[in-house]
Amino acid sequence: MTDADIDEVLAWVDQHAKGRTMTIWAVHRDGDGIGLIRLAGVDPTADPGVWPSWAVPRRR
Repeated sequence: MTDADIDEVLAWVDQHAKGRTMTIWAVHRDGDGIGLIRLAGVDPTADPGVWPSWAVPRRR
């Protein structure tokens, strides 16, 4: 999805997740190159033991 605000993205996720965990990332570019900023959810590739204490998978 492109050209959407976070509310539109979350609504789309809620309609299509089918119980799966999701993560929403924003892509940004700066002087060091391209990077990612996690907006919602958790990094599913990371060990849950390293997630911040507040981080939980978003399931719908």
